[in-house]
Amino acid sequence: MADGHDHRLLAQSRQLFDILGRLPRPKQRIIYRWAGEMAAGMAEFSQSPGAGDGVTALADEAEWDRYCYYVAGTVGQMLTELIISEYKIDPDISTRLLQLCNSFGLGLQKVNTIKDVPQDRERGRIYLPESTMRRHSLRPEILVMAGNHESVRAFVFELARGTWKHLDDAIEYTRLVPPHLKGVRMFLTVPIFLAAGTLRVIMKNPVQTMSGPPVKISRRDVARLTAAAGLHSSSNARLVDYFRHLKK
Repeated sequence: MADGHDHRLLAQSRQLFDILGRLPRPKQRIIYRWAGEMAAGMAEFSQSPGAGDGVTALADEAEWDRYCYYVAGTVGQMLTELIISEYKIDPDISTRLLQLCNSFGLGLQKVNTIKDVPQDRERGRIYLPESTMRRHSLRPEILVMAGNHESVRAFVFELARGTWKHLDDAIEYTRLVPPHLKGVRMFLTVPIFLAAGTLRVIMKNPVQTMSGPPVKISRRDVARLTAAAGLHSSSNARLVDYFRHLKK
């Protein structure tokens, strides 16, 4: 049985559907389309074979991208279509936003799949590509073995390099949003900065990231990065400069 936040969401789902029902039909169509896409994809991954007595992983980078698309890329698609619909974004900019939005979502979710390995491993399945592990002579069940530190470090760094490229796309996406839409830009910048801050911690602690305890940024860092988003999100120059600072 669901508990905590999941239980409250289910218990109050009628209110959610009442609110959705009051939205204009075009926005309802956008939300239901992408929510349906996400639900179908997540159902597929939830029905994947269990771990048995071991730990399973995603097959390869393509499956990693596909999993992250269903979890977060669909959200990026939905929000982008809603933003374009609500604010009448220039067609050329709209086209570019739609090209970048999936990568934006993948960047955020890939950070999560890397940092969540210790908890996911306890459930018997980690959401990282086994093909990449094998390039570093690793398998899901031996990630935490003593003596693997150099291989684990190289594995995590390879994952992180690809993830930074997605976050670069997320910054480009945010830069394209018209500056007068300050609330939208702040909404987009906060998760990018938090993801970048988390990825920095991951790269400083690659072995712990895989073995546990879980790595995470401090509450102080959350407050600092959120404040930085408020300060820099409205200016493309400041946005890019601060993101470059986070990447160092």
